[in-house]
Amino acid sequence: MTRTTYGFSPSLLRDLCSATDATVADLADAARISTGELRCHLAGECGEPAPEVLLRLASALSALPRQLCSVTDERLIHLRVWTGRSTDAMARALRLPPHLCTLTEDTGYIGCSARVRYRRSTARWLTWQDWAAPYFGVTSERLASATETTRSHWHTVGHHRPTLPWWSPPD
Repeated sequence: MTRTTYGFSPSLLRDLCSATDATVADLADAARISTGELRCHLAGECGEPAPEVLLRLASALSALPRQLCSVTDERLIHLRVWTGRSTDAMARALRLPPHLCTLTEDTGYIGCSARVRYRRSTARWLTWQDWAAPYFGVTSERLASATETTRSHWHTVGHHRPTLPWWSPPD
């Protein structure tokens, strides 16, 4: 399975950096990265920063993580990265196996074990969009939209529904 990039934009990082009076060293210190790493990201020579680094960079610039990314269609990977979580960290937060979290993020298909959750406090079943949205820091409507966009993107790039025994068909 090919890992999807999340749309980090060095030019957006440069624009936000130039809008501040801070030096590269000051911003690197605030983001808890080396000046060399920040220069590398500014130049676009070292790929996308890890989600937690993206979050710290955005914070150092008083911006949102999505302001450092060029995204036309918001997918699940974007929502996860903008929380500052790695795939493993999101899997732990959602209480899902990492491979299921990765598969969901890549395909937009929700495994049977994640489709619904029971919330004791309200004594009702919640759909994926309702129970998982707070972990992504978005509304249930936005999570549903990102899930559908991820699914559409998966089909657009020539993939088909995963054929695994524990996988349920889409809604």
